[in-house]
Amino acid sequence: MTIKQRILLKTGETLRFFRKKDGIDYKFPRIYYFSHDETVGCANQNAWMIGLNTKYLETNPELMIGEIIPHEVIHLIAGLMQSSRESYHGKTWSRFMREYGLIPRAVYEFN
Repeated sequence: MTIKQRILLKTGETLRFFRKKDGIDYKFPRIYYFSHDETVGCANQNAWMIGLNTKYLETNPELMIGEIIPHEVIHLIAGLMQSSRESYHGKTWSRFMREYGLIPRAVYEFN
């Protein structure tokens, strides 16, 4: 299975978990790739897309697929439900990360 297939699979798995939990048919986000800075991943809720840094995908694919993809997808979903005053890594996002079985953290260590 290619890395892009694994990315699509993990994105879909994360969405299915929250669709079942929330009863909302979240649409599949657009996924784009970049390599221009040190940002690992990003989410744009208005455009409903996530971005992944190819440098980290190449050097740490397991962490990127296992944690960063859900981290960014959860930003999209949490953004629909949190107040505008709540921080980006606030209580809604943190709760969703825990519900998905991940430790809510904003910073990751890469080898």
